[in-house]
Amino acid sequence: MPEQHAPQVPTARLMLNDYLQAWRRQDKVRWTATSRGPRQRPHWTVTCYLSDIAYGTGYGLSKAQAKERAAQETLSIINRQHIAVWSIEYFKWATDNRPPQPPYST
Repeated sequence: MPEQHAPQVPTARLMLNDYLQAWRRQDKVRWTATSRGPRQRPHWTVTCYLSDIAYGTGYGLSKAQAKERAAQETLSIINRQHIAVWSIEYFKWATDNRPPQPPYST
C-alpha cells in the first residue's frame, strides 16, 4: 500500500505569495527583519512592505516565526481592505442600480 501523507496546511507566507502572484504583484513585496536581545535567544521583528507601504508586523523567537506572523497580519489587512472596497461598490450599486465592478483591473 502506498504511503499516504497528511495534507499540508498552507502557511500565511504561502497564501500571501499566492495572492500576490494572482494579482501579478509578487515583485512588490519586501521584508525587513531586526533582532533584539541576547544572541543566544533573540527576539525578532519582521515587517512586510507592499509597494513600499508597511502592512503587517510580526514578532517571534525566530525570524521564521516573526515573518509568518507578519504575513498573517498582512493578509488580515488586505482582507479588510477588500471588504471595504466591495462594500463601497455594493452601496453604489444599491443606490444607482449599477452592478458592482471589480475593484482592481488585471
